[in-house]
Amino acid sequence: FPDRIDKKVHAEFLKAGDLQGKVVSDQAHSTKGSLGEQALEIMCSAYGCEVGSAGIKFIPTGGLYVTGGLTPKNMQFIEGQDS
Repeated sequence: FPDRIDKKVHAEFLKAGDLQGKVVSDQAHSTKGSLGEQALEIMCSAYGCEVGSAGIKFIPTGGLYVTGGLTPKNMQFIEGQDS
């Protein structure tokens, strides 16, 4: 999608080092239809698949609690219509 690259965000991404994920997330939360939003939707889909696999693998009878920084920061993507 070379025509959808935001040059300002791309430059920020290249300079971000270990915080490149934050740059993508910031764009996803602020710009509807951006590549950042698309990347975060793909990541959340994969994240959900892994959580589902963990539920099947471990059969947690008391429930499965997903913790960490990704879940609360990205609830609007995790609770999407494809959930």
